[in-house]
Amino acid sequence: MRMNYPRAHFGFREGLLALVAIAAALIAIGSQLKTAHADGTFGFSSATYSVNEGDAAAIIINRSGGSASVTVSTTVTPGSAIAGTDYINPGLVNFVFTVPGSTTDTLNVTTVEDPPAAGNKTFTVNLTVPSGSTPGIVSTVVTIIEDDAAPTYGYQAGSATFAEGTANAAVTVLRSGSTAAAHQVDCSVTGGTASGGGVDFSIVDGTANFAIGATTATCTFNIVLDVTSDAGDTIILGFASPSGGFGAGSPLAMTITISEGATGTVQFSQSTYSVVEGVGTATFAVTRTGGSVGAISATCSTTVGPGPAIAGSDYTAVVAQVLNWANGITTTQYCSVAITSDLTPESSEQFGLSVQREHRLASLRHYHHPR
Repeated sequence: MRMNYPRAHFGFREGLLALVAIAAALIAIGSQLKTAHADGTFGFSSATYSVNEGDAAAIIINRSGGSASVTVSTTVTPGSAIAGTDYINPGLVNFVFTVPGSTTDTLNVTTVEDPPAAGNKTFTVNLTVPSGSTPGIVSTVVTIIEDDAAPTYGYQAGSATFAEGTANAAVTVLRSGSTAAAHQVDCSVTGGTASGGGVDFSIVDGTANFAIGATTATCTFNIVLDVTSDAGDTIILGFASPSGGFGAGSPLAMTITISEGATGTVQFSQSTYSVVEGVGTATFAVTRTGGSVGAISATCSTTVGPGPAIAGSDYTAVVAQVLNWANGITTTQYCSVAITSDLTPESSEQFGLSVQREHRLASLRHYHHPR
């Protein structure tokens, strides 16, 4: 008796066909995978890098696997770091990985030394790989490390004395910390008893300019030679904000004292004089001592003395007789007074003399008029 199993026979056939289809699909997928990975895997060695400013960042590109010669490329995009200011953009760079052999290459990006205290900054490097390759780490962030200590500024000394008539009196400012960049700091007048604007002093250059590598710079002032006494007047200096907003050192303030020493002191050469009645014109020496900076003048006048000498009878009164000294000159000048002769017997008489330098009382001396 013949047995027929149509349903079972049909099921076996369909199953076999299904297995054949699955095998074909797997073969196709394997072929595609083999093609996709034939160029290997490319990527940066790290997702982040760091570099000290002024140095070059070395970005490493790795290849693993693959059996073909492949070209990959890199580009750089700015973050807080600015191309040309903080780093040099290399543009599009191509790297050829040949077979057999090359598995590593390096992109170098040069960074720029910028002003201290600018802080850390970043840029991004991107890697482009061909479609036949597998991407690894294709974007990495590079941090430029600020490695300079912010400079500090301070006056070299807390005080100084300059005489009237001093031109370009220099005040020294010190810089410590980084000297890698050129900077400026302003010497500002914050107080004092002296008047600026050319009255007692004027500012010639109120900015201390520090060149690259420099640790000292100066601000300069003119101390005015005027007609009023400025001895003991002061100029108090501080600092305005230096460029870049960097800190200030110590001392933060400086006091300049104005003296009259350099211009000299005007006075009679001795405290008393004696002349004989009828001598005619008597001369009294006036000296300039202690300095010769600037041209100065003084006036000589007779005054009522402790004795009974009378102007007009015993001597001719002198009012504001002018004595002049040129710049650098200390030659003795003379105050002249005419002495009168009379016929009346009398004892010694006195009158006074005064000399004033530009309205400043320098000394008071007495002339002795004997009989």
